[in-house]
Amino acid sequence: MSSQAELYEVIEDYYGWFLIVIKGDIVKVIRKELNWFIIEKDGKVGKVPAQNLRPYSTHTPQQSQSLIARLKQSEILDQTEEVSVTPFEEDVKYEDFEIDHKFFGGAMGKTFLVKYKPSGELYVMKRGLKWFDLFGPSLKELICIQSLNTRVWELFAQIILAVNFMHSVGVIHRDIKPENIFIMEDGSARLGDFGLSLALNDKYYATRAGTRNYMGPEVLMQGKMYFSSDIYALGIVIYEFLTGKHPFMAQQQDQDIVSNIKQGKYADIPEWIPADLSKLIFKMIDIV
Repeated sequence: MSSQAELYEVIEDYYGWFLIVIKGDIVKVIRKELNWFIIEKDGKVGKVPAQNLRPYSTHTPQQSQSLIARLKQSEILDQTEEVSVTPFEEDVKYEDFEIDHKFFGGAMGKTFLVKYKPSGELYVMKRGLKWFDLFGPSLKELICIQSLNTRVWELFAQIILAVNFMHSVGVIHRDIKPENIFIMEDGSARLGDFGLSLALNDKYYATRAGTRNYMGPEVLMQGKMYFSSDIYALGIVIYEFLTGKHPFMAQQQDQDIVSNIKQGKYADIPEWIPADLSKLIFKMIDIV
């Protein structure tokens, strides 16, 4: 494991929940782990798969040290400023943005990774209902402020309490996914979009509904949803919060993800995730 700052070039895009890097970006690696590097980009720190980076050698050693010094100075300036989320001051139009990547959508609207053409900066755009707070703090921005693992524990505790309350009154959510978890002004999490929720009453299962990529194998193969189906979906969400990737991710996306879910073929939980959190996720998405 290395702790000396080095410059690396991004050779493959990585769309994490907490840090986005694009091919060609030059980033500072502040710590190396087996499969993941902890990097700094634009004053923000996050984890990126080691395979997405390569040593940056275009600069001479003197130039590289100068660039690292400037990055450190930028960090100091960032620490003196308060973190805030503000809307665009100038008028912007939909055509000012170029859609780069579509995330999984839902009943509350569709979510996209977009590039603002005038500046080239990346944003997450949600096309939702009129009352949706477009300028509220995003999950990504809030988590970057604090320790990742601590913040995920906080969010998990709040979400699982909401799920527990629903289950205690006999209601199953049926569509738990990142797009249906909302971050409030005070930083707390809220579970939303109850359009597919259903009271089980005297039944012990509900018919299938929701987003396939967050359904358990028993749901996909039998068409039945149980209280445990919500827990399974939340396990996938927590994994995504931590790694920026779906645990059953495949090359061809949707259909292969479904196939992996049915077969129980999920990616290894990264070693940097604490053992207790790793064990929790494993229990939530492992169907015996």
